[in-house]
Amino acid sequence: MLRSILLIVLLGLPFFGRSQDNRIEIIQPKELDSILHNKTNCHTIVIGFRVQFFSHSEKMVINALRTEFKQQFPEHNTYDIFNFKTREYALSFGDYWNESEAAEAMKMVITRYPDAVIIKSQIFLPEQ
Repeated sequence: MLRSILLIVLLGLPFFGRSQDNRIEIIQPKELDSILHNKTNCHTIVIGFRVQFFSHSEKMVINALRTEFKQQFPEHNTYDIFNFKTREYALSFGDYWNESEAAEAMKMVITRYPDAVIIKSQIFLPEQ
């Protein structure tokens, strides 16, 4: 008797939880929609230019300088890259299509960061 009930339950399991038209409905919080939307709208990466304005071997020094830079120039994104050969972090800013755009941006920081240079780099295309 117990085997018969178990057999009926096991055979009936595939039919429970399915809608009649074989669709699955996903219910999620609205906050998750915006997170998923941001993840699917990733930036396109191309070769362009950035302004590298500081390098140092200590990550804490780089982070402190990034904070200082962002307070002075909040409109610019900053990036750091670790160079395995020199064992240093390089701090740069901007996503510029061409070298002349990067040169214009460098003019505003060169007095404060006299070692600033323009570098060729992978950049993020601005959102349309």
